[in-house]
Amino acid sequence: MNTRSLGLRYLLPESAKVLDGQLAYLRYPEQISESGFWIPNSSLTDGLRGVWNVFVVTEQNIVERRSVQVLYADNQAAFVQGAISADEMLISNGLHRVVPGQRVQPKLD
Repeated sequence: MNTRSLGLRYLLPESAKVLDGQLAYLRYPEQISESGFWIPNSSLTDGLRGVWNVFVVTEQNIVERRSVQVLYADNQAAFVQGAISADEMLISNGLHRVVPGQRVQPKLD
C-alpha cells in the first residue's frame, strides 16, 4: 500500500514548538501540464483490470459508462484522462442506482 509518506529533514527556527520525531504534514502546490479533468472521487467506479470508470449522461438522457485513467488523486478529487469531454454531464452521486443504457432525468446541483 502506498501511504504517500516521505521522510524529510527540515531545519526549523529555534522558536518552533515541536518534539523530536513528531509527525508533520506538508502541502505544496505543484503545476503539471496535462490534459484532463478534475472530478469528484464519488464519480469513480472500479472497472476491469484496474481501469476506472465514470458514468455520463448523454444529450438524449441515456447513461453511458466511460473508461478513464486516474493520474492524480487526493481525498476529494481525482485528475483523470480518458473518454470524457468537458461538455458532458458526469454522474457524481448514486452510481449504484444506474446502469449503462438507462434513461434518466438529470437533476443539477
